[in-house]
Order: sequence, then C-alpha cells, then structure tokens
Amino acid sequence: MPKVAVVSDSSCCLPTDMRKELGVTVVPISVHIDRTVFKDGSLDAESLFERAAAARTFPTTAAPSPGAFATAFRAAAKTAESVLCITLSSRISGTFDAAVKAAEVVRLDLPDLPLRVMDSRSLAIAEGFVVRSAARAASQGADLAAAATAAAGMIDRVHLVGTLDTMRYLAKSGRAPWIVHWVSSALQIKPVLVAQQDGIRMLARVRTRGKAVERLIMYARRLLAPGQVAHIAVMHSAAREEAEALAERLRRDFDLGELLVTEFTPVMGLHTGPGFLGLAFYSEGSDGNAERKV
Repeated sequence: MPKVAVVSDSSCCLPTDMRKELGVTVVPISVHIDRTVFKDGSLDAESLFERAAAARTFPTTAAPSPGAFATAFRAAAKTAESVLCITLSSRISGTFDAAVKAAEVVRLDLPDLPLRVMDSRSLAIAEGFVVRSAARAASQGADLAAAATAAAGMIDRVHLVGTLDTMRYLAKSGRAPWIVHWVSSALQIKPVLVAQQDGIRMLARVRTRGKAVERLIMYARRLLAPGQVAHIAVMHSAAREEAEALAERLRRDFDLGELLVTEFTPVMGLHTGPGFLGLAFYSEGSDGNAERKV
C-alpha cells in the first residue's frame, strides 16, 4: 500500500492522464446556472459561456462541501497509509476551509489516519504543479511529511501570470469593481494580472492583445532562473488557437523541460471569461526529475 494518497480540487487543472498516472483524486467545484448545478468539468467552455449568456442571473460557483471532501478522504484512506489534501488559495475560495472541516470530521471516524490539508496559495495549473510535486514524491515512496515538503517547495517556486480579454466576468463574479470593467471596456485596455501568495494584483494595463502577450513572456523571462530548464504551462479559456501560438513562441524562446497547454475548467473560466490567456511556470530544481516534454 502506498504511503500517501493525494487529494485536490478541480481548480488544479491537471490534465486527466497526468492525474490518473499519479493517482490524484480531484474533488469538483460546482457551477450554479439558474437552478441547475454542474460539477466542474461536466461542461466544455463553449457550453458554459452559452449557458451563462442565456441565464436569468449570472452563474455562481461554490466550493466543494465538507462532505464531498470527507468522502474523498475516506476513499483515499482505503488505498494509502495517509492522506495529503492540497487546495487552491484560501484567499480566493472557501475550498481550503471546507477541506479542513472535512478533515476534522474524518479524524473522529479514523483517528489513526495521518491526514493533512495544505493551502497551495495559488490556483489553476500553478496549484496543479504543487499537487503534482506532492504526488510525484508519493509515487517514489515519500511519507506524508516528505510529500508535504515537496509541495511546499513548489509553492515557493511557481509563478502565475495572465491576461483577460474582458473584465466583465471578473466584475460579475464580484472579484473586480464594475468601474474597473467599465473603464477597461471603454478604453479597450487588456489587464495583465499576477497571482501571488498574498493574492492577485495588476501587473500592467496595455491597449492591445499582442502587447499583453509580450508582457506575459517578459514576466516569465524575468523570473525564470538564467541557465536553468523551464517548466511552463500555457493556460487558456476558449482561446486554444492563441494558446497554441503562444506555446510555439515559448518553444523558440526558452530552454524547456516541459510545456503543457491546458484549458481552464468551467469554474475558472467563469471568473475570467472567454479569451483568458496565461502562464504558470517554474525553473527546474525542486522538481528536477521531471521528464523533458516539449
């Protein structure tokens, strides 16, 4: 029996084949459209935005319930000696709190089960890289403490930057003032945002999509360690062609150990809107045994 089972939430955006290979259990976040609840991943991007446009009220998202996490923890306990749960940032979602409450309940039923809940302090595939570090360590025989240490190491290394094509969805979700959306729309401004451990901040405001993409690349070039192999994921929301074009640019400009192209889940896409384009990246070191995949 493995020493550690890794559990996360659907915000991590890890490709399905990678999750299966590493044995990561994913608890889905929910999307509420009018009176219908959809589990994250049950809608593709096109269907999501069509339903959002036709909805009587703007859709909302909800963190997994403590019960959903508790079910995942109990199932994981049957396959491993301990359980490590890693969630998206507690500054953005109540998912971490739900997982903590679930752990308290499960410990009453399974007092001898080593169970730890960690805040990734990130989101999307940046969170996914943290989850993957823990899962890779677990697959190599690490115990709970060592797997958590591997995750913590990635938290300190991974970066995330992205640009929005519109701020309407971010404003609708309540995560940006409407005045910001109005000004951005009126001036055709493309905001470039950075997700850091203490929250999300504005990196730049540019006038064109091309300039926004250049700022993404500049930001990655500035933070990636010189002379070290880079691991990069291109993220998008209903913008696959642009994502593939950006990936091709990265192949030319960086020494890559890995390059992924991932689409946001409905939960993530609902907050960014269609046209989001971003990068999550880190320099090889904390995950130095990663295979070269370009």
